[in-house]
This record gives sequence, C-alpha cells and structure tokens, in this order.
Amino acid sequence: MEAARCRLLGEDDLDLSVQVLQEFYVQATRSTKPERLEHADAVALVESWLRFRVQETSVQVMQDAFATAARWRISY
Repeated sequence: MEAARCRLLGEDDLDLSVQVLQEFYVQATRSTKPERLEHADAVALVESWLRFRVQETSVQVMQDAFATAARWRISY
C-alpha cells in the first residue's frame, strides 16, 4: 500500500480542488479534534500540496460534475 501511495503521489497527473484543500484545513484544525494540527502546520501541508494542479471551483466545474455524475451514475 505504501509503495502504491508513493507511486501515485509521484505522478504528474494528480489534481486537487480548492474545496478539498479547504476541507482538509478545517478538519485538521478543528478545535474539538484531540490531535488537531496547529494553524501553521496545516497551512504548511496545504502549501506543500500546491505543487499539484489545483482546480478552482466555478459554476462550470459544478455543472460538469453534475453531468458526469448523471452520465456515469457516480456520486458527486
């Protein structure tokens, strides 16, 4: 599993969304989480992931996701 994870992270076709990065930060720094990250640590992690392409969220992206979910019968 670790080898697969490293191989995936080494690929250059990984994309992230702004929403995923935001949700990571919110959950990682949540005050009710016993082992929460400090703001600076969470920000540093998010910034380290900016080496990947980041998809901005837009109305068009959302509409495309709706169409993809309907076409392929997958969750959005």
